[in-house]
Amino acid sequence: MRLEHRWRPRRAWSPHAMAEQVRGGDTVPTIRTVGAMRERRTLGTAGRAGRTVERRRHGAASTMLLLVTVTALLVGCTPSEPPDPATPRRWVFDHEASFSDDFDVDGALDTSRWEVLVEERHDSALTDRPSNVRVEDGNLVIEAHAEQYGSKAFTSAMIQTRRAFLHGRFEARMRVPTGAGTWPAFWLCCTGAWPDSGEIDVVEHYAGDGGLFDFHSGFAESNLHSAPNLIDSSRGRLRRTKIDPGAWHTYGVEWAPDEIRFFVDGTLTAIHRSTDPESVDGGWPFATEPERLLFDLFLGGPAGPTDPTAMPQHLLVDWVRGFDLIGPF
Repeated sequence: MRLEHRWRPRRAWSPHAMAEQVRGGDTVPTIRTVGAMRERRTLGTAGRAGRTVERRRHGAASTMLLLVTVTALLVGCTPSEPPDPATPRRWVFDHEASFSDDFDVDGALDTSRWEVLVEERHDSALTDRPSNVRVEDGNLVIEAHAEQYGSKAFTSAMIQTRRAFLHGRFEARMRVPTGAGTWPAFWLCCTGAWPDSGEIDVVEHYAGDGGLFDFHSGFAESNLHSAPNLIDSSRGRLRRTKIDPGAWHTYGVEWAPDEIRFFVDGTLTAIHRSTDPESVDGGWPFATEPERLLFDLFLGGPAGPTDPTAMPQHLLVDWVRGFDLIGPF
């Protein structure tokens, strides 16, 4: 019996991959039985019987050795202990984006992908006018102005995907504004009632006025919101990462049924699990509730007073991607 060893790279989880298991990011050998090879030679009557018995014994021993080896490998590939709670669980996401926009055609947004939301929020009126939201020079541009519009003294914009998602990896390359009172965000939210259906804040940035609200400035903040205990649970889930707000950064989230992980420029910044105390107390709708991607540039609120002399202010998005969740490994 001959063993053929082949080293294969890690691949996405599959229930049919019975002979190949992946552990911790390493590759493991796949062992394939090519077939029993019993050599028979015409050696004459005197020597044939003894040599045939010897070869059969050798073949039986080889077979036993193979079974022991394969069993040992399979046992070795099966975790005997639960994963360390401090170690993030490994999930597999598709390598090809199921949703993307490079914002490479100047003019209006692609309305087959995006919807512009028109309403009033905090200090601004959110409009669908080209002066507030457009594609320009290869970027999504959300632009805030100091101007009277309805009951508000400022205008800006907010967009969301027409498609809703349930789990996946999402990331966007962005540059946030720095004018006092600006509050840009990249987030997922709410096909159902808020906050019961959950909110995933991939990044929020609050530009303070140099006073009370200035402690927010220069930090990318990620968060989760859900009901009940909205405020208390969100405080336990808030994470702050120091950034240069005037530079381009890539913000991302990996969203699985029982775990959500946040990233800034490819660096893991936060892990939240359904078993965390703040999740048990604050609810975990993220296993079953679909959500849409949103970009916005709010003004005021927790960012503090909006400075009209700093207008206009711009949120720029170079690209956005979404990758489907395939499974755990």
